Amino acid sequence: MPANSTCAAVCPSNTLLNPSTLKCDLCINNCASCSNVTSQCTSCNNGTYLYNSTCSTDCPSKYYKSTESLVCVGCVSPCLTCTPASYCLTCATGYNFYNNTCLSVCTDITTIPINGTCTSCSSTCYSCSGTITNCISCRSGFYLFNSTCVSTCPSSTYVDSTFCTNCSAPCVSCLSATACTSCNSSQYLYETSCVSSCPSGTYSTATGLCKNCSTTCLTCNSMATNCTSCPSNLYQVNNTCV
Repeated sequence: MPANSTCAAVCPSNTLLNPSTLKCDLCINNCASCSNVTSQCTSCNNGTYLYNSTCSTDCPSKYYKSTESLVCVGCVSPCLTCTPASYCLTCATGYNFYNNTCLSVCTDITTIPINGTCTSCSSTCYSCSGTITNCISCRSGFYLFNSTCVSTCPSSTYVDSTFCTNCSAPCVSCLSATACTSCNSSQYLYETSCVSSCPSGTYSTATGLCKNCSTTCLTCNSMATNCTSCPSNLYQVNNTCV
């Protein structure tokens, strides 16, 4: 006999036949339908979700709420929370969250694992290690220098492919491993090399450069026209070749 005191061949969906009283007892605890006992749910009322034959407003960890079926559906391992099953929101211990998936290893080389998340390297780093600012390689337009990415190499280095490489002593600044642009205080820059003394036909400047003597001088000192010797076809007169 149904709960509303009318007789029916089959109990309504939100009730359960009591074989002792032949009454249709109402399902309880937010059950929309039940089986065996009135508290053993087989479906739930709106706003609650079925899990282990009970209906509740929340689903346990590793399950998500299906608003279509009102059932707690299991996440795909190793998702800890998800919506839907394969769209991870958080990951189980030992896995890293990346683009709504859970990875044992961060496969995108532009990321590193930090606190369970594959975290992007800093904006100038292409790849990094340990921290997002400890660069291993750089993005286009930047060069690697002491684990950082810079747009311009420091003066004591030169651009070597995608790296800033230190100039070799006695170069203080350089364009390449063999092309110096300035020298240490005990050397003079001659063309692209550092020399201990300027070669014949040049003179040293206060700025550490070897500059060519005047074309009339064979050798000179302090300035281009201060000749100290002359070509064989000229004669020296008061530091001038005539």
